[in-house]
Amino acid sequence: MNPRSVSALLLSRQMPLASSTTAAYQGIVTNFANKHQYFCNKIEVSYGVSKNLRYVLTNYGTLYIIVTDTIIDIVFCGGFLVKSRKLGNLFYIRLGINVKRVFGLFEAIFDIFYLIVGFLAGVILLTGAGSGDARFLAGIMTFILIFGDAFHLVPRIRVIMSGNEESLRSALGRGKQITSITMTIFYLFLWQLGLMLSSQGRNSFWTIIVYILAAVRILICLFPQNRWSDRYPPVKWGIWRNIPFFMLGVITAAFFFLHRSQMPGVDLLWLAILLSFAFYLPVVLWANQNPKVGMFMLPKTCAYLWILYMCLSL
Repeated sequence: MNPRSVSALLLSRQMPLASSTTAAYQGIVTNFANKHQYFCNKIEVSYGVSKNLRYVLTNYGTLYIIVTDTIIDIVFCGGFLVKSRKLGNLFYIRLGINVKRVFGLFEAIFDIFYLIVGFLAGVILLTGAGSGDARFLAGIMTFILIFGDAFHLVPRIRVIMSGNEESLRSALGRGKQITSITMTIFYLFLWQLGLMLSSQGRNSFWTIIVYILAAVRILICLFPQNRWSDRYPPVKWGIWRNIPFFMLGVITAAFFFLHRSQMPGVDLLWLAILLSFAFYLPVVLWANQNPKVGMFMLPKTCAYLWILYMCLSL
C-alpha cells in the first residue's frame, strides 16, 4: 500500500486530522513489515487481530500506522499515542500518553540512579571515614552487587531508550545469568559479614549449608535449559534455580534477626532481606504471564539500597 492510498483511506473516512498529524504522513514507507518483523508480530499479539491486520507502516521510525478492519491506531514512539476508532462512517482521534513508555522511562531513570548510588556507596565504604574488616567486606560486597546488576540493567536501559529489544535479547539474557550468579555471591559476603559482626566465628554447620545452597544455585544457573535469552524462559527452571536462593536468603535473614542486638546500625538488615525476597517472589512466578508484575523489581531494588545504606554505618 503506497502513501497516497493510506492518505486517501484516512481522508475518505472523513477523519479529522490535526496539522501536525497530517504532516506526519509525509514520507511513509511500505517496507516496514520486512525490516521490523518483530514489531509486526508484537502488534498482532497486542491487538488480537492477526487475521484482520491489513497494514503496518512507519514514517522514518517514529510513526506507526496500524490499519485493521475496525481500527486505525497511529502510535508515536516518542511516548504519545493517537488512537482513532471507527464509529459509523467516521473516525475520531484521541491524543493521550503512552503509559507503557512513561513507566519505561521511569524504570530507566531509576536503574541509572540505583547504579550510581550503589557505586558511590561502595567507594565510600572502601575509602571513606571509618575502618575495619567489616566495612571493607561490605565495600567489596557492594561492588559485587552493583557490577553484577549492571550486566543486566545496562542492556535493559538500552532496550527502553531504543525500543529495539530483539537485537539486545542475547545481552539481556546473559546479563540476567551473570546477575543471578553475582547476587548469590553477594549473599555469601553478607553471611560472612553477619558472622563477623555477631562474633560467631565460622559457625561451621550453617556456613556449610549456606555455601552448599549457593553452589547449587550457581550450578543450576549454568545449565543451558534456563534459556536465558528466550523472550519467555521456562518458568520451572526459574523456580528450581530460585529454591536454593530463597533458602539462602531465609537462613541469612534469620541469622541477622537472631543476632540483631549485636549489630547496631544494621539491626534491621534482616527485614530488608525478607522484603527483597517478598517482592522478588511474584516476579519469579508470574512475570512471564503478566509483564507488569516485573515492576515489583523496583521495590526489591529499594530494599537492596536500604541494605547498602545500613552498611554505611559500619
